[in-house]
Amino acid sequence: MDGKRHKFSLGLRAVAWAVACLLSAQVAFGFMYWDSNGNAMARSDEDGSNVNNSFMTSGGSITSVAANQTHLFWRSGSSTIGRSNADGTGVNASFMTGLTLVNRIGINNDYIFWGVGGGSAGIGRANIDGTGIDNSFISVPNGTVGVRATSNFVYWSDGGANRIGRANVDGTGVDPLFITGITGQPTGIWVTDTHIYWIDGSAN
Repeated sequence: MDGKRHKFSLGLRAVAWAVACLLSAQVAFGFMYWDSNGNAMARSDEDGSNVNNSFMTSGGSITSVAANQTHLFWRSGSSTIGRSNADGTGVNASFMTGLTLVNRIGINNDYIFWGVGGGSAGIGRANIDGTGIDNSFISVPNGTVGVRATSNFVYWSDGGANRIGRANVDGTGVDPLFITGITGQPTGIWVTDTHIYWIDGSAN
């Protein structure tokens, strides 16, 4: 990722990705997932068809959704992350507990990342199986809003400073000024192989 940036995406599929960010959602393996009113997970095909607004319920809060080929993950509380199988079965709303002020989450094949709010602002990380929790993996001066991860990098939006940061997935090479000069307040972000998209949280 070379820092190319786009406030709005080009083409219907990219627009769907950007909308997914705004909804704390995830596009993965032919499906789009998002939280439905904060208490259910919705799913549609990637082209927006076959919408199911109650694809999965957990008996509690569901916000900030992430997905891989085998599992779905979500923020289930300020200190917890939930997980289910990709087909919506095997729901565990307390898959990870004891976390610090979870904001939004992002995953890659190996790790789960989450934005840490409050006075301990930064990014937390755990192994994809929920072990090895580190609530202070990366320190971020102004805090984080959105978090996304690739196989090599973790990205975060810093809406308070109008910028996007990046670090290596091992926590080195922290660059809080990876993208600067953003007009508006970047909140949800989406990362592809070639571009970074974000939502302007200040827009009405």
